Amino acid sequence: RRFAPDDNVTREQLAKMIVGASKTEIKSGDTPFGDVDNSEWYADFVKTAYDNDITKGISDTEFGYGQNITREDLCVMIERTLKAGDLTVSESKDTNITFDDDEQMSDYAWESVYYLAGAGIVSGDGKNFNPKAYATRAEAAKIIYLALVKTNR
Repeated sequence: RRFAPDDNVTREQLAKMIVGASKTEIKSGDTPFGDVDNSEWYADFVKTAYDNDITKGISDTEFGYGQNITREDLCVMIERTLKAGDLTVSESKDTNITFDDDEQMSDYAWESVYYLAGAGIVSGDGKNFNPKAYATRAEAAKIIYLALVKTNR
């Protein structure tokens, strides 16, 4: 009943936010993740995100329930959402963007971060992206909103 914009967003909360915002058809059923309780509110959102290749979890058998999501992982899930929905952003992307801390990005996240940054969906603090920092609920909401705007949804 409260938004709490400065609170960190968890992996399952982000799955719900993305699935809801993208209007992806929600699927029920079991997930391959041992840490997902299929009777809980988030289970169908995690299942839907997994089935649509939006998330792969933190391992083959663990989703990462209850864990705060990093800024780089948020970018990976947003880019996968765009791809899953065959959504494209404007062709006028800025390819000259660089972050002073990009050596801290995980190899799997680098392309997603720069794709979204070039499209004007994410930004850093002027110099750094802070890829390992946890994303706040406000940041997640803004990024999802900008992704929808940039894809004309």
